Amino acid sequence: MLFAYNTMSRIALISDIHANLPALEAVMKDIEQLQCNAVYCLGDVVGYNANPSECLEFIRRPPDSHRARQP
Repeated sequence: MLFAYNTMSRIALISDIHANLPALEAVMKDIEQLQCNAVYCLGDVVGYNANPSECLEFIRRPPDSHRARQP
């Protein structure tokens, strides 16, 4: 990524999701509102909660599609 001189960018770091899809969606919504330029996942996406497959699918989506699912 190239940035203009003297321009700040925002990055978000997420980790320890542990298959908690509702929490992941809430965090991604906050990140979107903060207008971060990049999101980096540091790991521990699956684990001991109820939605390991869904969390992996969510993380693997293209960045523009990270919207919370509608009920």
